[in-house]
Amino acid sequence: MVSKAEKIYVFEEFRLEPDKRALHRVNGSDEQIRLSNRPFQVLLYLLENRERFVGREELLEKFWDGREVYDTALTKAVGAVRKALNEPPENPRFIETRWAEGYRFIGNVEEQPVYLEIERTRKVRLVIEEDSEPAATDDFPQAVSRNNLKVSNLKLQTARARFFTRGRTVAAVCGILALILLFYTLIRPPASALQTKPASFNSIAVLPLKNLSGIADRDIFVDGMTESLISSFSKIKGLKVISRNSSAAFKDKAAPPHEIAERLGVTTYLEGNYRESGDKIRVDVRLVNAEDGEILWDDNYEKSLGDVFAIQDEIARSVTTKLRLKLSSAEEQQIVKRQTSNIEAYQNYVKGRYFWKKKTPEDLETARRFFEKAIALDPDYALAYAGIASYYSTGIWYADFPPAEATKNAQAMAAKVFEIDAQSPEAHNLRAKLAELEWDWETCRHEYEKAIELN
Repeated sequence: MVSKAEKIYVFEEFRLEPDKRALHRVNGSDEQIRLSNRPFQVLLYLLENRERFVGREELLEKFWDGREVYDTALTKAVGAVRKALNEPPENPRFIETRWAEGYRFIGNVEEQPVYLEIERTRKVRLVIEEDSEPAATDDFPQAVSRNNLKVSNLKLQTARARFFTRGRTVAAVCGILALILLFYTLIRPPASALQTKPASFNSIAVLPLKNLSGIADRDIFVDGMTESLISSFSKIKGLKVISRNSSAAFKDKAAPPHEIAERLGVTTYLEGNYRESGDKIRVDVRLVNAEDGEILWDDNYEKSLGDVFAIQDEIARSVTTKLRLKLSSAEEQQIVKRQTSNIEAYQNYVKGRYFWKKKTPEDLETARRFFEKAIALDPDYALAYAGIASYYSTGIWYADFPPAEATKNAQAMAAKVFEIDAQSPEAHNLRAKLAELEWDWETCRHEYEKAIELN
């Protein structure tokens, strides 16, 4: 038997057993508390990392693949944990929330090992016994001696027979293996003949473009270009596109191709630099094979700042060509579709998105002002209205907005998005989120499915 140690956590009146995925209240009847899988995993992760605050982005990345659509799901998961632990958020015993930072487990925890007995596979020994010998007596001393001699000779002969039999068997097996190896060597085709199927590039990550302009304010603008390229590629059916939150892990980080391939699960990635001089901008991009680092395509674009949309369109077209993707006419139109032609409105929208993602009350107000500036510059900018709708719905969770009033305002902005572009995925994504706030799960599911169909 081998003892294997497992760990359980005991805190206050609760006991959590990771291997059994069970949470118990140990006072009295040892009651098991129902807790669905994802909230359970979040609780376990906070317990295992209780020496620090765990960021919301880290939890979203680990349990929801970093997808923004699940941001409220994390809040609900933590809420489910609090409910299971009978903990009011305004007076926490176990989970402390720190705005703009994350969560931390603050309860007193005792780790208790549990030992499991694991039986090793045993070797089996076959024993062949000889006929039993007669017992020695005073009446038959010579007979016993002769019998002992016969038994010894018999054992020696048996051992010799076994040895030669085993030797012949081993020799025969080795001969057969040698023939099989020779046969395989003669008939096996060369390695080049086995690799006839061309490499398939069906996934891509857009790594954050590097801002080499020396202008700090351009970081937000360059991140917006990265996000726009991700949005363009995500409209192509059959192409797996990694989310911005996942690829952001490689921002300003030099990593070997195999690490990018392993962590993001892609066959290719796009990387590049942004430079600016006077009224001219220059964008250098490279499409890289994530398996071996081979540069599949590279190019540079130098235009005026107002032509940034044309640069994004050209990059999107070139990448789809190099990946040998066959696009429908609708997909071709989607990847170059522009929500606005006003570069200043676009810059304000990008800044609004940047501050909205921070999700603090102050940053949400800053985001709203940028979205409103974008609308003032382009009253038909659907994404800017979607940004204000997100401002209201997010404020319910992060800025204590009155739910009824905030929902009403968000619905008004969503209606404006539909009025401008009813076929935009953002419009249906908004409807899904608003239905989620009202617990209208059927509409929520339908609208999310429609958003995915469009993007």
